Amino acid sequence: MTYRTSRFRRPPELTGVAFRGSDAVAAGILSPRQLRSSPWVRIFHDVYLDGGELLSHNVDHGARCRAAALILPSGAAITGRSAAYLHGVQLTAPDDLVEVIAPSHQRFGPVQGLRIYTGDIDDADLTTGLECPVATPQRAAMDAARRLDLLEAVTLLDALGHADKLTQRELLDRLPEKRPRSFGFTRAAQAILLMDARAESPQESRLRLKLTRSGLAPPAVQHSIWDGPRFIARVDFAWPEEHLAVEYDGVWHAESAQLAKDRRRLNRLLTSGWDVIHVTNDMLYGGYAQLVEQIKLVLNSAASLKNSANSRSFSGKTSLRDPFLRRFP
Repeated sequence: MTYRTSRFRRPPELTGVAFRGSDAVAAGILSPRQLRSSPWVRIFHDVYLDGGELLSHNVDHGARCRAAALILPSGAAITGRSAAYLHGVQLTAPDDLVEVIAPSHQRFGPVQGLRIYTGDIDDADLTTGLECPVATPQRAAMDAARRLDLLEAVTLLDALGHADKLTQRELLDRLPEKRPRSFGFTRAAQAILLMDARAESPQESRLRLKLTRSGLAPPAVQHSIWDGPRFIARVDFAWPEEHLAVEYDGVWHAESAQLAKDRRRLNRLLTSGWDVIHVTNDMLYGGYAQLVEQIKLVLNSAASLKNSANSRSFSGKTSLRDPFLRRFP
């Protein structure tokens, strides 16, 4: 067989696309030896991507999704967090497993690199206009909510809601109300009820869920703080009665310009009588128990001050918003 390419030339029909190696060899576009050469990045068994000058670790999750579509059986689609990635909500790392759903009557998998769910998917649950079959945000969210860990499911639902891809009401309407014993019903219902589209980052979602599952009173989310007519700040989480704010600090807060802005904001909060606890990524995962104890301590202290103040008789305009009064009963 005569091949139409040389060792040093990438065929134009394979440039910048995912392709099945067996198809390229059968069509005489590549030889088996050329298929193993450096321009091609192997994504899945028999599925390759034109890597060009890129290394394989630079292949993003979207490219992996498009590659996975080449080996999906009829009626299957990209779903879950992978579908969310293609809809612009990117919570996956480049090398994360591609989540797909395949009809239960078709035998498919296991395939290294894929996380395969089974279940039927209607045409109404497919997004039009994309390069490969992709579940709608609503269907992708339901598939994820039924199968993912609760923390990650809520994080995904929050992000899709914040990006205006879906609403909590749409998901509630999709719950199989007449089949409460169906697979994942309870898990999905719990995740949907905990969803809050006001979350502005995945870590805020994770922190909020951890706080509500730690025996603390539910905080107000994205709470605006005012001192009379003067706007002070909008904080991630707040217990307004106790004047306690909890803020998640991402890596961007370490930048010099942002740090100066944050300090001015913090000063306004403190002088308005608010306590502020800052949470970092390390605290969220490595020191969470201590964080909860710190929050409880401040909340209990504020409650004690309030009870003590209520038992006294004050004159003038002094109030619990005075930072000195809050700290010295």
